[in-house]
Amino acid sequence: MSASAKALPALVVILAASVSLGIMSMRFGEVGSEEPTTCAQAKNQTYYVAPDGDDASPGTINQPWRTIQRAADALEPGDIVYIRGGVYEEYVELSRGGSYGNYITYAAYPGETPILDGENVDWKYGFNLVQESYIKIDGLVIRNWDGFGIVSWDQSDHIVIKNVEIYNTGSAIRLFDHHDDWIVENAYLHHNSLIGFDCAPGPGTNIVLRNIQSRIGLKMAKERLATYIPCTPHSKKSS
Repeated sequence: MSASAKALPALVVILAASVSLGIMSMRFGEVGSEEPTTCAQAKNQTYYVAPDGDDASPGTINQPWRTIQRAADALEPGDIVYIRGGVYEEYVELSRGGSYGNYITYAAYPGETPILDGENVDWKYGFNLVQESYIKIDGLVIRNWDGFGIVSWDQSDHIVIKNVEIYNTGSAIRLFDHHDDWIVENAYLHHNSLIGFDCAPGPGTNIVLRNIQSRIGLKMAKERLATYIPCTPHSKKSS
């Protein structure tokens, strides 16, 4: 996470829905858990993306790919791509998912900060999930998207988003229709024109929010959460 996420102002609005509309199917024994990450059928390959890479390369640490989309088009269940620090001006369509125990993972290279920037991109969304499941996004900054930083349109389940900073978007994270088993944790969502996390119209089950800090107006937060989020998170706490 970028340095700005470490120096939060005193007044922070904690993003957490507090109204249950009776449409949730809660399974508290499974909240916050993630499935094992190994399986005999998975190859568990590691790949790399860097701003000075080449999409014609093999995606190794010495010959990385240039775009995150190149990784998204190639990863198989159990694979991980480490994204080197720098700015990536592209939108990413996640049309390949993992499987039980074998997530596909998009992670910041240790100690570095990759930024998915939509400032000069002719599209509205940063990460676009297309009915794919078992995906992790870890350690990225996502900024400058007219629509949403991360969006899922329908039935993308078992998604983990953590250690992210998302700002200058419409809604930072937007879920449409039915979604199950989402974990969003250690996220700093700020300066977004709508709301940090929005999962209307639902329904959804096992939506878990942990350590979510969203710098939006308190009145707007209450109105949006009561009106637009019919899925109540199982877990919420401040950092």
